[in-house]
Amino acid sequence: MLGRALGFSDPEVVRILKENFIPVVGDDWYQRRRKDAVGTYFRGIVDQTWKAGKWEPNGGDNRQGVYCFTPSGKMLTEMKNVGSQPGELRRVLQLGLDAWKRLSPEERKTAATADGKEISFDAAYHRPVPAGALVLRQYQRGLKRDPDGACSIQDFKFHEAPVWSQRDRAWILQDEWKKLVPADPKPGATVEFPAVFKNRLLRFHFVEALVGEPGTWSLDQVRSAPFKLTVESATASAIRMTLEGTVLLSTEPDPKKSRCGLEGKLVGALNYDCAKGAFDRFDLVLMADCWGALNAHNAESRPGRNPVGFAFELGTGADADRVPPQGARLLHDYLHP
Repeated sequence: MLGRALGFSDPEVVRILKENFIPVVGDDWYQRRRKDAVGTYFRGIVDQTWKAGKWEPNGGDNRQGVYCFTPSGKMLTEMKNVGSQPGELRRVLQLGLDAWKRLSPEERKTAATADGKEISFDAAYHRPVPAGALVLRQYQRGLKRDPDGACSIQDFKFHEAPVWSQRDRAWILQDEWKKLVPADPKPGATVEFPAVFKNRLLRFHFVEALVGEPGTWSLDQVRSAPFKLTVESATASAIRMTLEGTVLLSTEPDPKKSRCGLEGKLVGALNYDCAKGAFDRFDLVLMADCWGALNAHNAESRPGRNPVGFAFELGTGADADRVPPQGARLLHDYLHP
C-alpha cells in the first residue's frame, strides 16, 4: 500500500492519469471472490495476464496490481505491481496509453450494458452501509514524543515510501447509536456505552496500521477498556456529551512482555440534535503507545513503543463514506464482535 501511495503521489503520474485515464480503485480481496457481473468483469481482465486461469479455491492467489484496460475489458498492458517505483508506474501507464492510441474507434467503444435492468451484486461480498447506520471517518498518524512530553507528527519512511495518515471508516449500527441518546438527559448523568460498538472499536479500529493492512484483536486480548460517557449539557434542542476512557490491548497477558500491544487514552465529544433526531457531531480521539505488528504479514512500522494518534469524525454522506471498513471483510465478526 505504501508503494502504491508513493507511485500515485508522483506529479507526472497524476498528470498522466488526469489527462488520459479514468482511474478506478477496487479491493482485490472482494473483486477476485465475488460471483456477480463486477467479479466476472474483473476476472476477465486478469485472465489476459500471465495469471490466466490460476484461480485458487475461495479466492486465493491475489490479483493485486495496476491494470490499464478499455471499457469493454480489453487489457492494454500486462499486470504490474509497481512497488515503490514511480518511474515504473509512469512507464506502465505510458504503455497503456500508447496501446489505446493504436486501437480502432470500434475497439474503444464500451461493452453492451443491461440497458435499464437492475444490476445484482453478490451478497457475500457486497458491503453497503447498513440501513440507519452512522459512518465515522477514521484517521491514524504516526507521532513522536517531544522532550517536553508533548506529541507531534513524525514524518518517516518505510523502505522508500513516506508514511502518511492512514484512513478507514467505522460503522455504528442504528440500534447502537440510539442507545447513546439518554431518555432523561441531565447534566452530569452517565450513559452506558453500547458493548457491541465498543468491542468493534477495540477489535477492528484501535489497531496500528501505518505500513500495511491491520490485524484484528480478539476479545481476550482486551486487558482493560473502561469508557465513561457523560452528559455535559441538555436543552430542548441538543444534548452534548463527553467521553473519557483508557485502552490497554496486548497479545500476551503481561503487556510488558507482549510482542504487540496498544495503550492509550480516549476522549470524545458528541452532540445530538433533538429536532433532527440525529447526531451532528461524533468526534473521538485516541492517543496511544503502540508496539509490534498485529498482522503477521506486515512488519512493524517502527521499533519499540511509539505514539500513534487515532481520530474519528462523523461522515457527511459523501461517496467516500460508502467505502466499507477494512474489518468488514469479515462481516459477521465485524457486526457482532
